[in-house]
Amino acid sequence: MGYQAGYKELRSNKLYIENSDVDSTQALIWGDFENNNLRFNATIGVNMNPVISPFAIAGLPPTSAGNYLRIYNNHIFIYSSSRETKTNIIPLSDDFSKILKAQPVSFTDKSTGEKCIGFIAEDFNDIGLNNLVVYNTGKPVGLSYELVSIYNLEIIKEQQKQLEDQQEQIDELKQIILNMQDEIASLRAE
Repeated sequence: MGYQAGYKELRSNKLYIENSDVDSTQALIWGDFENNNLRFNATIGVNMNPVISPFAIAGLPPTSAGNYLRIYNNHIFIYSSSRETKTNIIPLSDDFSKILKAQPVSFTDKSTGEKCIGFIAEDFNDIGLNNLVVYNTGKPVGLSYELVSIYNLEIIKEQQKQLEDQQEQIDELKQIILNMQDEIASLRAE
């Protein structure tokens, strides 16, 4: 579609949307029907103009109150924290202290060459942090980094409780010491 689109193409079952005779790597939209491949050589906007990003989406499915995208079962959603977007809500029960065994690492991403820091999905799986691991066909392939803070918060709450208990003990011991000092002072006065 378009003036001279696919003009140089000699094979069948191809799609070209372009306004010149460029090859498949430069066409605005190129497709291969036989292999179900589709390539866009453009910024893409779904229900919006992609002026701020090469790929922009507006009006995603019902979980529309979140601040990041979640891919689940090959669908893209905006992640929501609203009770209205959830069912089967029950308190999470886990050994949150397992997060303390997690070892951060530095690494170079093989696909981009970028120096990064983070965790290893297999390590989280091995220490039993399965709620934080993303699996593909039973194999750990990623981490839900956004959920790590839930475990961290539970550790912080436990440490806060320990601090409060220790402060209570300190206050009790201070009172015992003050009482003993008063008794000693009154014995000396006699």
